[in-house]
Amino acid sequence: MSFSLPRFPTVPLTLREYWANHRINDSIRVLIALMGVALYASYAGRTDIVTPLVLGVIASALAEVDDHFGAEYAR
Repeated sequence: MSFSLPRFPTVPLTLREYWANHRINDSIRVLIALMGVALYASYAGRTDIVTPLVLGVIASALAEVDDHFGAEYAR
C-alpha cells in the first residue's frame, strides 16, 4: 500500500520569510538610502547633488554584496 501526502497549493511567503531573505533585506536598505537621497535633494532644492549621491549609494550597495561564490554552498 502506497502512502502519499496531499498536495497543498503553494503558500505565499510570510513576512518572517521575507525578512530572513538577505536579498530582500539588502534591496530594502538600498531603497531607503535612495529615498533619503531623493528627499534630501528635493527638500534642500539642490538637484546638482543628486547624481553624485545616487552613485555613492549604488557604490556602497555593491561594496556590501557578498561576492564570494562559494559562500552559499559552505553553509
